[in-house]
Amino acid sequence: GRKKWKRKQIAAFRKLIDDIVNGRSSVFKVAVLPITHEVVSEAERFIDLAFKYKFASMDAMIAATAKCYGTDEICVVTHDGSLRRALAESGIHIMDEITREQDETTLEQGGFDAISEKLHALYPGQEGRFYGTVIPYFLGGNDPLDGVEVWKSEEGIPHWHYVTYGFTELYQKECEDPEVSGFGFELTFRLKREGEEEPPVWPMNLLQNLARYVFSSGNPFGPGHHLDCNSPIALESDTRLTALAFQIDPELGEMDTPNGHMIFLQAVGITADELEAVMCWNTGKFLAELEKTCPMGIVDLSRTSRMDDPAFRAVWK
Repeated sequence: GRKKWKRKQIAAFRKLIDDIVNGRSSVFKVAVLPITHEVVSEAERFIDLAFKYKFASMDAMIAATAKCYGTDEICVVTHDGSLRRALAESGIHIMDEITREQDETTLEQGGFDAISEKLHALYPGQEGRFYGTVIPYFLGGNDPLDGVEVWKSEEGIPHWHYVTYGFTELYQKECEDPEVSGFGFELTFRLKREGEEEPPVWPMNLLQNLARYVFSSGNPFGPGHHLDCNSPIALESDTRLTALAFQIDPELGEMDTPNGHMIFLQAVGITADELEAVMCWNTGKFLAELEKTCPMGIVDLSRTSRMDDPAFRAVWK
């Protein structure tokens, strides 16, 4: 299963790293290389490829170092198919043994591709901004998700549309249930744009925190669920939104992937008294009423509670 496989991977990679650091590896050795202006310039160019091929932007510095110090003794070792395509385009040396293994697995990312194709169909002519995890979860990293992709949407009101990659099975089929991919959902989040050029980072942190809960507890979210965050959903802000309610994303809905069925589950920010209303009413009906002033569940951190509106409260009663 998923967790057993990860434990084995963690143990294997930790042993590999320990062998390298302590000089026991016959393949790898440690060398300290200066980060020159040339390396930084090459890394900036490589970041454009990170958006194009959707891999962690921190890998740009690794690739740039390999490019600038490239010799027969320096090459990049990776199983990341997206990164490998960018390395090949840049003429960076990749270890041959890993190349042969990767050739067998490059096509096994049907779940990832299904999500990507769904988003490109929703946003034709646009390239999403993909923010990949620097240290993978199975290598001991803190972020369970492979990444979060963000798109610019003009529907409802102009907003950022965040979509996760990692709750479902993005690569090989690992879970026993053939009908469901992973936990059966990916999370989405819609945030009102305020004129900024780049999407705010805090929703990505929020989504990773939700992933930590799911991965550690094994309890998935679903339509109609709600969650008290016990603090503002955007930390260090004075927003009144301190809880979340979940619904199926109004545009992405659900779909079948090579690894099973999944839904796109949208997290909508609500206030503490709205959460109380949801708990003694119905999440779906509440969100339907909220839709009248917050189209598509778009989060506006500056909004007040809808329970302050007599007409809204009358519907609730």
